[in-house]
Amino acid sequence: MFRWQNFMVWSIGLGLLIQSCNRPQPTDSVRVPAPAEIIVTDTPQLATVATAQPIKVERTVAPLPDYDTTQFIKETVDMFYDLAVASNGEAFFSPGPDQIVETLVQVIEKHGRSGADIVFLIDNTSSMIDDIEKIKSSLDNLLSLLDQYEHVRLAAATYGDMNADWPFWYDQVDLTKEQELVRSFIMDIKPIGGGDFPESVYDGLGKTIEELSWESGHKRMILILGDAPSLEPPDAYFSKEDIIRICKEQDIFFNLYPVIIGLSHMTKDSDPEESGLVAKSSNGADKPDEEEQQSFIAKLYPNPASDHCNIELNYDDVWEISVHNLSGARVLFKQLVGKQVRLELSDLPSGTYILKAFSFDKYRSEKQKFIIAR
Repeated sequence: MFRWQNFMVWSIGLGLLIQSCNRPQPTDSVRVPAPAEIIVTDTPQLATVATAQPIKVERTVAPLPDYDTTQFIKETVDMFYDLAVASNGEAFFSPGPDQIVETLVQVIEKHGRSGADIVFLIDNTSSMIDDIEKIKSSLDNLLSLLDQYEHVRLAAATYGDMNADWPFWYDQVDLTKEQELVRSFIMDIKPIGGGDFPESVYDGLGKTIEELSWESGHKRMILILGDAPSLEPPDAYFSKEDIIRICKEQDIFFNLYPVIIGLSHMTKDSDPEESGLVAKSSNGADKPDEEEQQSFIAKLYPNPASDHCNIELNYDDVWEISVHNLSGARVLFKQLVGKQVRLELSDLPSGTYILKAFSFDKYRSEKQKFIIAR
């Protein structure tokens, strides 16, 4: 019995020794591969697959350059730049209507490519009238730039203030290979009121991303043209964080290319002959219309102002006159009946402001930049 017990102990010990010899021993050279990571880049190769250590990709977006704070609204610049960086896009600056076409050409030549879905998302509130007219005048040349690329689809959309311009605040033509459909849509853009100075930028982006028929495998480019910051919740459905999250969902990346419009277009009156108030939407619904459109603000003087400014309007009406700082906050408000008003500015600090004149008769507004200097 004693020998049999010794034999059993010896057998168990030998088995454990053999098992330990067959088991892989931990060393510094043995690693479990890390999960694959998708790194999206702004190059013809849309994504790079990395294993244990991600491949370092140099961002194509340049650091935020110095800009004229009297011509560009800081909140607008910060918002659009954050969206561009988060989506591996790039922000561009256009001081005014005379530079808008050149800036769009720069975006297309720098970032256009074959196999792309390209969308023009345009703020079509009244402050953008001159910029939109410049785009229309050179639209054929802009579209011809895209002929150098193959398998490109185009779309266009417009946005205003969802709260003030409902239900006509947003319109679009879906992605298509037929340039003429997009051309007709852009040529038919008419300005809408826009409500307060901030517009529904995030909601316009959200609807564009979620509703257009994007093609799998295509680079997804959205060129955003605007001069105002976005409304924020609760005055908007989407926040900036929502848009960034949507852009990155399910490893599908949308590259955003904002064209930040300067305020030089607000220093002169818009040509009343250039465009009507509104047109039919793409689904055929009638929008508010008027037989004649006239510029509201005839004169704003002195500009720069010190303690007051005078406003002369082109016709008698019931008006809401408001002054907004460059953050979009309303700092002065006045109602009047008639066509002349004097605004007392002594309580406001020196700086650049936006005057908004809202007509109850025409149900739209017009904006103009002015400066308080002491």
